[in-house]
Amino acid sequence: MNHRTQNPEALAGIPIHIVAEIGARLQTTDSDPVESIRMAYTLLDAAEAGRRSLQEEGCIKPGLFNFTFERAKEQARPRIIAQRDADPLASKTASGDFQPVDFEQALSQVFGRATKKPQRESRLVLYLSEKASIEDTNRALQEWVGNPAMLPKFQTMGKAAAEKNVREWKSEGIPFHEYLSLKTWLPAWWKDRLSRTQAAKRKGKTKGKQGRVIRKNDKRKGSKAGSFLKALKKTS
Repeated sequence: MNHRTQNPEALAGIPIHIVAEIGARLQTTDSDPVESIRMAYTLLDAAEAGRRSLQEEGCIKPGLFNFTFERAKEQARPRIIAQRDADPLASKTASGDFQPVDFEQALSQVFGRATKKPQRESRLVLYLSEKASIEDTNRALQEWVGNPAMLPKFQTMGKAAAEKNVREWKSEGIPFHEYLSLKTWLPAWWKDRLSRTQAAKRKGKTKGKQGRVIRKNDKRKGSKAGSFLKALKKTS
């Protein structure tokens, strides 16, 4: 797959004999000269991403990461488009825009049969609430750094925004791009949330079991059973 050049202006300023020299070094006896030049420009494109990142941020890693990420995203785009168009709820208007998805049908696709209907809406509100709270909290931290008292207010606003979204979606349908986002991210969020909740419960149970040592040869920290009574007998 031929990837889009990310830094065309910088590459256009490189003398052609430099590109040809790099391509010649990359070329083997049986390789195509055109492919060698393509590889040379790809190498220079990545080098420019690293150079710009080094200049702006003092490190090449962010630039190279973004370069790789953009190439991966470009490579995945055809597959994503094919999946989007093949979605059972995909429907377009005469102008080619995707129509909103019916609320109940969308939730059925997002949650599947494993989640009962009465649980779906409340779980959706929780997801949207946490998502909105994170976004609002980030804004709060930027605007009121050092004032944590503001955070509960923004978390409440997150829940209100989530409930407002759900009300609108129930009456107007879920925008298709929002529906695809929910279908992609909500199940993963719920799985992670359950995992964190169960881990916290296990941690609580472990702490609750820590206490008095029962056996004499038990090396755990704590007072051995009966040691207090033995001390009384010795002093009596």
